[in-house]
Amino acid sequence: MSEAQETAAGQSGEALSHGYLERGEMLLAKGDADGAIAKLTIAAQKGPRFADPLEVWGETLMRKGEFSGAVSKFAAANKFAPKWGRNHLRLGQALAKLGREGDARKEFALATTLDLSAADKAELAQQQSVPHGRA
Repeated sequence: MSEAQETAAGQSGEALSHGYLERGEMLLAKGDADGAIAKLTIAAQKGPRFADPLEVWGETLMRKGEFSGAVSKFAAANKFAPKWGRNHLRLGQALAKLGREGDARKEFALATTLDLSAADKAELAQQQSVPHGRA
């Protein structure tokens, strides 16, 4: 079904956003980062207050080495989901890659106070053990 057909069928913006998010995640899993970004762009447009597409978009940009863009997407996601620990972890990682260690440490500290999966907690612990300048 095309985007126009989905809209004509009466699907809400959030439902459309979720569908494009899933398509973007599938493309990313197949290694198609640019295709994933195309779908995530639509997902973000269809669900403009939905943090998930922005977070996945940020992760996609991280994989591509586009850390400034990743910071932008994670920061935008934080506006809609400020208590999402994983997103603060990812934002800290992107900031660290840009050499913004002070800002990264603030995000890591905030992430420790929020809900994180066991895998994210382990990743955060490992990130915090890396000597400054090597994140």
